[in-house]
Amino acid sequence: MAADTNQTGTMPMSKPLVPTLSPGKKPPQKQKPLCPGRRILYMIQLNLTPDFLLEIKNSNTNLWRLLRVTKVGKSEDWGSFLVKIQRLQTYIPFATLRYVAILHDFNAFLAEQAMHFVFRQWHVEGEWYDLDDANRNRLQDRFSVYEKRRGTSHFPRQIRVIRTECQGHFYVASFDWDEAARDVINGIINNPALDLEWRFICQQMLCSKIGSTTDLNERGSNFIWVVCFANVKYFAIQHQTICAEEQRLHDSHFWSGAGEWYYVFYPEDEEDIIRQYKNNPPVYDRW
Repeated sequence: MAADTNQTGTMPMSKPLVPTLSPGKKPPQKQKPLCPGRRILYMIQLNLTPDFLLEIKNSNTNLWRLLRVTKVGKSEDWGSFLVKIQRLQTYIPFATLRYVAILHDFNAFLAEQAMHFVFRQWHVEGEWYDLDDANRNRLQDRFSVYEKRRGTSHFPRQIRVIRTECQGHFYVASFDWDEAARDVINGIINNPALDLEWRFICQQMLCSKIGSTTDLNERGSNFIWVVCFANVKYFAIQHQTICAEEQRLHDSHFWSGAGEWYYVFYPEDEEDIIRQYKNNPPVYDRW
């Protein structure tokens, strides 16, 4: 279903490269467990280089602000923090996440609320804030006597769907970038003079998540919790064996290099998928 090329020229000629570790860079190491009673206040950002963000800023300051946002939140312990950052990464295919985790012994809820209050004038959406380096350092300074851990997440592996028979919807979801943002993204993709890694990131920004769920509202709430930089549009089709259909769609599209995210061409692939399930009218909506 997914072709090697399309008329817009915005997709790769072959299966895209998956980012690899730089020479000499060690793979992520498991963190040692925290001492009992230590809680976590964290800051999470998209792991995008300053040069890439500057290229975006020069073309579209609104998109630049959205891509440099910082999530300020809490976790009760290290294990729950790792689950949270893995969950975040599941819904963001174009950038890994870098974080600063502050280990403290205050009331977790009150510590988080205090930071949200301090940064209220830079609030974007949910727990996401438009913070510069000075404000991020300001947060760290308030907890200067406490241990801090820094790290970077990694993209989830390609998922093989477990073939269980269940009813629900399988869906194809993608970021609903506005026209100005999409022009910037496509402009970078189609400019061979720019860094190859930047072009790859922008290709991933146009990818689609192919998944399945027994509850579209619940799946939508996951997207809403994670994403503040764009709305998410999707079409979903009800089916008796959603897992099998999801896997079939995975197998027929180029993998982006991140979890359930694939290259889906619009409108060609969308029309092709819908045509195959003509007896099951699609649901179109946004999360």
